[in-house]
Amino acid sequence: MEIKIRLEDVRAGYPGRERDLSVIPTVAHVDHNESVQWILEGKDAHSFVVTFQNETPVGQSEIHGRPAGTGETVKSAVIALKGAPPRVYRYAVAVATSTEVFLDAACPEMILR
Repeated sequence: MEIKIRLEDVRAGYPGRERDLSVIPTVAHVDHNESVQWILEGKDAHSFVVTFQNETPVGQSEIHGRPAGTGETVKSAVIALKGAPPRVYRYAVAVATSTEVFLDAACPEMILR
């Protein structure tokens, strides 16, 4: 399953550098036989980190996404979920640009079946 992390452009008419950070789907329903990969969308987004709260289905508490090369899409490795116990896993996402960090600290979750 691909989970998209989207950093929207600066919103016209809003003060400062107001932006939206979205995780799509916000609630990912995933089978334990699947794999998962996070992919970043946003023209000035450079990297991201996914940090699981309490428990992780992927064998590590942090997943990093960086481009493989200049101009490449920012994404994590493909991670197999085999062996992870079925339950709800909550995580936070932080996205870095060259000047700022944006955080979605408690909304996304993965429901592993």
